[in-house]
Amino acid sequence: MQISPKLSGMHKILSVVFIIMVSYSCGSKASGENNDTQATTASMEEQLQELKRENLRKDSLIVESITYYNEIERNLSDIQLKENEIKTHFALLYHTDNNEKENILRKIRHINELRLENTRKFNALQRKMDTITVAENQFKEMITRLRSEMTQKDKAIDKLRKSLEIKGQEYTSLFGEYQAQVKQNQEQEALNEELERRLNLVYYAAGSMQELKKNNVVSSKGLLRKATINDNLNESYFTRIEADRTKEIVIHANKITLMTNHNTTSYTITEEGKQTKLRILDPAIFWKTSRYLVILTQ
Repeated sequence: MQISPKLSGMHKILSVVFIIMVSYSCGSKASGENNDTQATTASMEEQLQELKRENLRKDSLIVESITYYNEIERNLSDIQLKENEIKTHFALLYHTDNNEKENILRKIRHINELRLENTRKFNALQRKMDTITVAENQFKEMITRLRSEMTQKDKAIDKLRKSLEIKGQEYTSLFGEYQAQVKQNQEQEALNEELERRLNLVYYAAGSMQELKKNNVVSSKGLLRKATINDNLNESYFTRIEADRTKEIVIHANKITLMTNHNTTSYTITEEGKQTKLRILDPAIFWKTSRYLVILTQ
């Protein structure tokens, strides 16, 4: 059977259309796969950068902790040296003038200063170790051993105090001053820690424009009725978090917009299905302009 020229031409046209459709379909599929691959690569790169930042932070903490540890050890060695010198001078006390007595008083003052410094540095060392979330057994053992050394040294100094006590009230009063200073420092450190804890607290609220207005977070002002953050925020609507520990906030919304001002280099926003992740890359910079974060959901 002979195919008419008209049908033959139509067949050619349909063949070309079919080839174009197949090519477009393959191209769209390849394009979609490329987009998925690019998104996955970007996510992996972001996670890698976050891991690098976390490792740098841990390395910095560990180096600083080792520095504190070495300084405390040096102070303990100096205390031991001064303790031995006091015992030597004390044995000669009856055979010398008041200069020997003044030497002992001066060394006691030095010991007190070193012990106070050790207490401050040890407390700082413990706080830094608490911020390292991974288990660092060697560092925990190191701190335990250091605490034991400090306790033993305190017992030795207390024994020295008792031996000097019978020889002069001045020695006793100096050790008494040390104990009073330790108590004062402990009270001051407790106040500082409480202040630091409060300063570390930050707040965030997320909701639609209607929800934010209803809960007295934002309001519309001016001729253009532009939404602005209220000066007198409704704090009960906010969620309280710790700035140095919160690296990610997950919002159950397809899209979000930050209504408060935060440095754009200090965070990233990633949309993942029906939820959006706000990753805080640099907490110090992110919360610098405002301790309150208002998130508009869409």
